[in-house]
Amino acid sequence: GLPKTSGPYTDAKREELSGNLKAAETLYRRATNQQGQYQGSAVKDLASLLNRQGRTDEAIKVLNEHMTLFPDVVQIERMKADFLIKAKRYEDARRIFASLQKKVRGAVGAILLRQEAYCFYADGKYDDALSILEKIRRTWPNDSVAAGLIEKVRIAQTAAPEWLANEDILDLAGFESGLSVFDRFVLGHCKLLGVDDRARARGEFEVRDFYQVQKQLGNIQGRRSRERAELHLSLATMAHRSPNSADGVRGEVISVHSSLGSYFAFMGEATISDGVHMDVARCYLTEALRLTARKQAEMPLAYLLSTYLTQRIQPAELARTVTRNRRIHVSVVDVADELSRQGVSPSSIFHDLPYYATASGHVVERLLGEQTTHPYLLELRTMCRAHPTPFEELIEAESERQSREKSILRGLQYQASSLTAFALQDIAGAVARLLPDTRFELDRSRLKLLQRYMNDAAAYWIEADFTEREGKYSRLSLDLTMLMDEIQEAPTRLSIDGLMPVAELVYQAVSNNFEEYRETAKPVLELRPVLLQDDRSMIETDGSVMLTLELSSAAGGAPVEGIDVLVVDGAGVSQKMSCHSPEVLRGGDRRILQLHVRPDSKLISDETFSVPIQMSYLTHAQKTVQSPTIRISVRVGAATEFETIENPYKTYSGGTVVDDPHMFFGRQDLIARMVDVVTNNALGQCFGLYGQKRSGKTSVLEQTRNRLQRPNFPIMVTLGTLETKDASFSFLRLFIEAMEDRLEMMGISGIAWPDRNALRESPLEAFRRALHLCRNALLSDGWASCRLILLIDEFTYLYEYIREGIVDRHFMRQWKAMLQMQEFSAVVVGQDSMPRFKKEFQNEFGGIHDERITYLSDTEARNLAEQPILLNNQTRYRGKALTRLLQLTAGNPWFLQIFCDRLVRYLNHVHRPHITEAEVEAVMLALIGGPDPTSGSPLGEETFDPLITAAGENVAEAPREQYLRLLTAIANSSISGAGAFKGDLPQVEGLDHLLKDMMDREVIVQNAAQRYSIRVELFTHWLRRNG
Repeated sequence: GLPKTSGPYTDAKREELSGNLKAAETLYRRATNQQGQYQGSAVKDLASLLNRQGRTDEAIKVLNEHMTLFPDVVQIERMKADFLIKAKRYEDARRIFASLQKKVRGAVGAILLRQEAYCFYADGKYDDALSILEKIRRTWPNDSVAAGLIEKVRIAQTAAPEWLANEDILDLAGFESGLSVFDRFVLGHCKLLGVDDRARARGEFEVRDFYQVQKQLGNIQGRRSRERAELHLSLATMAHRSPNSADGVRGEVISVHSSLGSYFAFMGEATISDGVHMDVARCYLTEALRLTARKQAEMPLAYLLSTYLTQRIQPAELARTVTRNRRIHVSVVDVADELSRQGVSPSSIFHDLPYYATASGHVVERLLGEQTTHPYLLELRTMCRAHPTPFEELIEAESERQSREKSILRGLQYQASSLTAFALQDIAGAVARLLPDTRFELDRSRLKLLQRYMNDAAAYWIEADFTEREGKYSRLSLDLTMLMDEIQEAPTRLSIDGLMPVAELVYQAVSNNFEEYRETAKPVLELRPVLLQDDRSMIETDGSVMLTLELSSAAGGAPVEGIDVLVVDGAGVSQKMSCHSPEVLRGGDRRILQLHVRPDSKLISDETFSVPIQMSYLTHAQKTVQSPTIRISVRVGAATEFETIENPYKTYSGGTVVDDPHMFFGRQDLIARMVDVVTNNALGQCFGLYGQKRSGKTSVLEQTRNRLQRPNFPIMVTLGTLETKDASFSFLRLFIEAMEDRLEMMGISGIAWPDRNALRESPLEAFRRALHLCRNALLSDGWASCRLILLIDEFTYLYEYIREGIVDRHFMRQWKAMLQMQEFSAVVVGQDSMPRFKKEFQNEFGGIHDERITYLSDTEARNLAEQPILLNNQTRYRGKALTRLLQLTAGNPWFLQIFCDRLVRYLNHVHRPHITEAEVEAVMLALIGGPDPTSGSPLGEETFDPLITAAGENVAEAPREQYLRLLTAIANSSISGAGAFKGDLPQVEGLDHLLKDMMDREVIVQNAAQRYSIRVELFTHWLRRNG
């Protein structure tokens, strides 16, 4: 972080963090000349900054000029050598390491020798590197690092160039310390807990700093394993940076390896306690075993075994032993007891044992050695010996697996350093090949994510459309960031060694690529009038003319915002008011703009003129661009020339049955099917039509009645007038009265219909007699034959009455018996509760032919919107106005009639003969509660009732408020137009069932991305404003 004090050093750090390297350099140079606690830090940071920019000699010169500031000359000389290595001046760096060896002793001498060996190694002088490493092994026989490095150098001696390109070429850090990538990762993220600010600022540590951290470790009460881990990591980091000081702490050497081993052991314990994924704990504890000496291996090994317990137990609860100084100690035997108690098979441990054995020989010695006496461990040893493959060969196979894995991961990093779409696909393929052999579950899940993200990156790389590319980039960068954050929070060795570097490289490459693409992508805009060449714009009362313009951006073009349309100073035309559109316009999108201009009297008298126009807008890079001037031709007419549009929608916008055939559009195939069922089959047929409330079912029934000509005799009733106190009697009486009325209209009367007593005593027989009387009357009137057809509207009211207990359930048996008399056929019409009605009375509805009435097709909806208000036999709609109208209403005839009624009223009010998107949007705003110049009231909730519930409350799947809550959430989550994920919605009881119900009723739709949206967009806007 930044120093807490102000001054040039703090300012320099801030500028460097912001990427302003030139300003940072100036401030650092100023700070190097100011005495104080940060002077030395400023020198080192300035040198590092110069080195980062490839200015190696300047960086070294800065260090040389300020050498007197540093008591630890060795550290500064090593810093200079690091700069030279980065510049690949290996021989110059080697000479520094060789000269420093004369000034140090002990473990630091071994580190400097390894650094000299690295210079030979990096320079391709493998024999010289081996000679120095052999010297280290002779001088320090216990140095295990040197042995591993010797093997690496020997492999490099004989390796092909391709191997050297892809393999984990050891860097300086690896040579000097023998630390793995994972070890160096945790050292690099050390927070230096317990270290004071001055020592942190210096970046180098004295003996007293080590004392301070050790004292804090000794003062910790209780387990507090995470705090212990962080303090051990502080010691490891300090020892790594200041090995000379680490040599003299109370006569002992603070070892990087042993401190790191303690860190990993305590982090393993903390991870188990915190309930983190067990694979993370296994990773930490394996590293602890790799780094710790034999006598410290018992506790990490015990915790490692505890990760296989099926019931998670806090580490402290496992302890059976308390040491003399009253510290809790968890042993392998303690955990073996618990494994036995929980019935955990040793096979689960045996499966991963070769992996742990490759990390530390302590594992095999402690668990499988001859001194093992615990029954559980004996069973594990027996299992190993009984396995068909000797355990030594299993360890060797595991080593080979790790080597293959490592080689593939290094290859991925090599590919990720130079990305193309093909390289990304190759990376995804290589990750897929890794999956089957990857040992731990968490690593496999992360590899699957990386594979998916690489495929996503390949798709991004070849995307040409700006908006799509931007969306892919946003999702990909977020996904990669989340993956990297997750790895940092819960690291595993595979994730840090292999996945993180690839993710970082791809993230950086994609970010750089998109930034470059964003800077070079250009918008392609077109501005044109919506009205046709011969259309006239009406002159307003103040002498101005409103021009409706369509601004479109070509697909794939870059976005723009802050758009202004300006009238260029021209002959006789001025701009009445600003035409500004602040929102972003993306490639492939379009927008309607209204430009108000005021022509002079001469141009008005000419009735035609042109308007010179320019556009001004901001690009995505926040640069203002002005377009070339274009000219828009305008024809004008006086308001007195406007002819009021007759409004044929007014009659039907309140829900009245459409009986005028000129206002009834579509449904012809449906009516034909209904007529076919009830006229061309044996009597006793029933056709059930159902759908949303106010979806035009009654109008369809009316048109069906008109279609049923002789010898068909339709008898139409609605159950909305049924007297529920005596439903059976009332039901039959409705039909008899309907027959009587119809016959009297034909001049047939004087029929002795069954009276009330007859209907009550023997209802079916009385109804049969009434049907016969009707048929005979028609035959007597000259009909050659007669087919009676009952048309019943609001049939599902019966279901509501039954559910409320008003009508007896046995009534439906009477309905079935009536059909089985085969004296008539029927069409029954009801609401969306019909499927539930049928399900509850399956036997009574056995032979019904049913069909759901849907929204109008696109052609039918267009005809309803256009045909009744043609202008000179031509459409009044211009541009995309009709398409927008159909988007808002989805072809729902109820909302289409309402919208068109208000649209005609609006056109008459503003004296405009044509309909553009501007008029459609103005009406939409008025309907949802915005300003309405026609003084029409906004729509209330009752208007949208068909989209809320299927029928009455007593037969609804859920309360009305619950549906509204869900629909409002969908509307509010659909602002971008993409829709709402299920996770965005309130988690109400039976959510899946309610969503399916609304999809079945065509209230909502679900797209391929599993997002939900409301089909009638007008309702979406209304809910956002009023929900």
